[in-house]
Amino acid sequence: MTQARKLLSVDAALEQMLESIEPLPPESVSLVRARGRVLCENACAHRSHPAFDVSAMDGYAVRSEDVAQTGASLSLAGSIAAGDEQTDAAIQAGETMRIFTGARLPRGADAILIQENARQDGKRVTFSQTAQTGRYVRRKGSDFAEGDELLNAGHRLRERDLALLAAMGHVDVDVRRKPRVAVLALGNELAAVEENNKNKLPSSNSIGMVAFLEKLDCDALDIGIAPDDVNAIGKAIDKAKDCDFLVTMGGASVGEHDLTRSALEASGFDICFHGVAVRPGKPLLFAMREKTRALGMPGNPVSTMVCAEIFLRPALAKMQGATVSGLSRVCARLTRSLPANNERQEYMRAKLIWDADEQAYFITPFESQDSARLSMLAHADAFAVRPPFDKARDKGESIDALLLD
Repeated sequence: MTQARKLLSVDAALEQMLESIEPLPPESVSLVRARGRVLCENACAHRSHPAFDVSAMDGYAVRSEDVAQTGASLSLAGSIAAGDEQTDAAIQAGETMRIFTGARLPRGADAILIQENARQDGKRVTFSQTAQTGRYVRRKGSDFAEGDELLNAGHRLRERDLALLAAMGHVDVDVRRKPRVAVLALGNELAAVEENNKNKLPSSNSIGMVAFLEKLDCDALDIGIAPDDVNAIGKAIDKAKDCDFLVTMGGASVGEHDLTRSALEASGFDICFHGVAVRPGKPLLFAMREKTRALGMPGNPVSTMVCAEIFLRPALAKMQGATVSGLSRVCARLTRSLPANNERQEYMRAKLIWDADEQAYFITPFESQDSARLSMLAHADAFAVRPPFDKARDKGESIDALLLD
């Protein structure tokens, strides 16, 4: 066996991949297009929030010293609502002003008394409660002040982050360019799903992979299916020349019809590694050509999706400049015993439940871990992780589990 065929550990393979990847260049996009994108730099507030002192309730703006005792009666000086642009509103000693939630606090006022504790009679308002300085007042900058750094570079933007950026005064934001990822299925046995060819297998991997990439905010390009022919595979690979990443599915092993490695080498790719001590996914290979990275996955659909979660997800996160992290990990108790594991790190498809009484997760690895059984993967909500040479496990023992989203 050559050096290239030696099996790497999962950690070593991931390390090699990530070391070869640099974040993509930035681009500016409007906030309405920025969901899922990754910030290039820390985001600073262009304005304070609130921009001025505002009322948190419907009621009356007062000087707290004027309502130090219950039963105080003040003269009504006017009314102010949210959105009113009058900036000169003010109250003097002995005065109050009707105010509504979100309205600018008039000068001189330092407290709000809610309308339930007030009785208006013409131009006089009597209060059944005393006022407390600052009560129901949202002070200028109490949420954040102009210049505050509120989001860090590497953060993937969610809906609530976009709302925050808008409140900070941003119209657009600098984010990493989306990775362009080409998806290529390999094998004479495959046909496009829409062909409905009864003599061939539908290329389910292509459908699943494109959806996976779109979930990770990548621009996915399905470049079709290539037969088991080095030249045909090479022509398909050429379609990915402008992409940042090429994902192939099938033909990654070392059999007579496994031609992914040969086709990649013929297309100018350097093979970084070929073979990882992982189950499923042992034939996984990783290659480089200039700025393009290629991940050659096995063709069994479960192997493809497991490798996508364990290897492709963090690689694309690094390319997007995001914090590199995998699936969320929890500790769970086994509901059945497991035999000892061999030298390959295993990701067993499993059902995971939270027991509120026990305050613990319980995990049930499926009896069948056949890498061709998509139904098992579809019904799984976790991977039970078995490290290399893990000892036999009894029911009730704890094991690491990765949560599928």
